[in-house]
Amino acid sequence: MKHTAKLPLIIALLVFNSLSAQQHPVFTKWTDYKGVVHQSYYYVNDVPTGQKSKPTYNGPANDNKSYSGNGQPVNKEKMLNHEYSKDASDTVFYYGDGSKFVGFWNNYQRDGYGKFYDEKGKLIAAGYWTKDEYIGVPVSGEPFNYGGGTYIGEWKDGKLTGHGKVNFPSGDKYEGDFVNAVNWGEGTYTWNTGRSQGGHWTNGKLNGKGHFEWLDGRKYTGDFVMGYAEGEGTMTWPGGGTYTGHFEHDIRSGQGAFTDATGKKHSGTWEHDKLVGAGTSTFENIMYAIAANDIVAVKDFIEAKTNLNSMYKFEDSYTNVLKVSFKGYNGTPLGFAVASSQILDDRRKAIVELLLNSGADVNGVNAGGYSPLMLAIDNSQDGYFDLLLKHGADKKIKAKDGKTALKLAEQSKRKSWERELKK
Repeated sequence: MKHTAKLPLIIALLVFNSLSAQQHPVFTKWTDYKGVVHQSYYYVNDVPTGQKSKPTYNGPANDNKSYSGNGQPVNKEKMLNHEYSKDASDTVFYYGDGSKFVGFWNNYQRDGYGKFYDEKGKLIAAGYWTKDEYIGVPVSGEPFNYGGGTYIGEWKDGKLTGHGKVNFPSGDKYEGDFVNAVNWGEGTYTWNTGRSQGGHWTNGKLNGKGHFEWLDGRKYTGDFVMGYAEGEGTMTWPGGGTYTGHFEHDIRSGQGAFTDATGKKHSGTWEHDKLVGAGTSTFENIMYAIAANDIVAVKDFIEAKTNLNSMYKFEDSYTNVLKVSFKGYNGTPLGFAVASSQILDDRRKAIVELLLNSGADVNGVNAGGYSPLMLAIDNSQDGYFDLLLKHGADKKIKAKDGKTALKLAEQSKRKSWERELKK
């Protein structure tokens, strides 16, 4: 439960790594790898003083060489003159001639949205750079390629703001709202595996109503607070089980109810993802108690005046001895008890007999018109054939598909059953 729904502020297509703030080195002139001589200032705590020194430096701006100013060696991490502005999304770089660039940087190069001003403060260019080269201003509704990915959507003042869709080189994609290239508003992020998260975003994190799918198969729908499942929601587990209630920091915390894979519901107060105190445990309905072979719970349902001849739905992923799935089964408890039996063990047989002796209709059919006897034959449940006939099972019932108990016996090539049904 330690994995959270926290995300990067934007998608790898248009989020650029800004350089961390630091004290600038001492130098006034250096020659870049193209042979261009750059004039700069002497900085103290990121403030240009106008004083000059005589540094020596030759080589590209992003290599591993060091340079010196007034005899002090400085490594490449301290090479560039830059400082954060009040807007943390922008980094300011001052050139020696008085011009400056305000925007995103990556690997010591202009990379992303930015603005370039001349020494008089006049705006020369505003748009996107890649690897220190200006590539232009995007147009709303037209594909904009950057970093191997593609964005199609709205722009405002040259920045990715509005509704749009991003396709990443990895195959991931995001479709929704942006503010200054950050997921903000309604949207859905889908990984190339099909996993997704979506809902309302604030500053790149789910915040409000939304949904999230974990790598381990868990799925959550409900409230989020800045990237975490927090508030009221529902979480499901791939192996079966559903919790509905309160969450804090992605885990069950507070009042809630967990229905396990057998259909048993555990309600009460949860702390650190565990039910504390006595709590209460009940099955959702009698079908789940039967599937769990819990005869005590079945008796509790009977004593609570459960109608044994009503149709009940069973929504869990449950299979019988023939690997027949009963997810979505709709029928009577008796028919379900017979058809879904894994093996004829004493616990399931005792439940079937309890139902028969407690008023269950031996001929009560399911949604498809199959009686318990027909279900026993169709699912090769040998041990219940004689038992149901003993309790008066009707041999002549015809299902909605036109089949009868005899027809099913003939299909299963059970001669002894055929002979008994022809009597």
